[in-house]
Amino acid sequence: MSSGSKASSSSSASSSSSGGKLLTTENEVIQAFQALREQQQQLMQKKAEIETDANEYKLVIDTLKDLDTKRKCFRMISGVLVERTVGEVLPALHEHNNSLTALVAQLDEQIVTKGKELLAFKQKYNIRLQGEQTAPATAAAK
Repeated sequence: MSSGSKASSSSSASSSSSGGKLLTTENEVIQAFQALREQQQQLMQKKAEIETDANEYKLVIDTLKDLDTKRKCFRMISGVLVERTVGEVLPALHEHNNSLTALVAQLDEQIVTKGKELLAFKQKYNIRLQGEQTAPATAAAK
């Protein structure tokens, strides 16, 4: 999925059954395909970032859960370090971690949707990535 991989299209124009703008040149098709791939990559990168944040929150929660709830605790909120107790911070950390987990699930759905969109686009314009064989050649090789 690097930007160095090339896509080729054996069909320069195709009728649009999905209702989108008809792409008429090979360059337009390739640019649109690469834009879709880039969007999918951005979703995956964002998901990885959020999963890392969620894992960090889990580590902090695991560290704090066994401590006395009245113990002094410091938390960074919007760049400001505030003093609280473990009992005050722990529920907020749980809530934020749960929202991060829900966001990861939403991103998973978006990644799957974008993957289906990419596959449909590949089939519509008969796009093959470098190194991919066409379906008839693969069937004949068996």
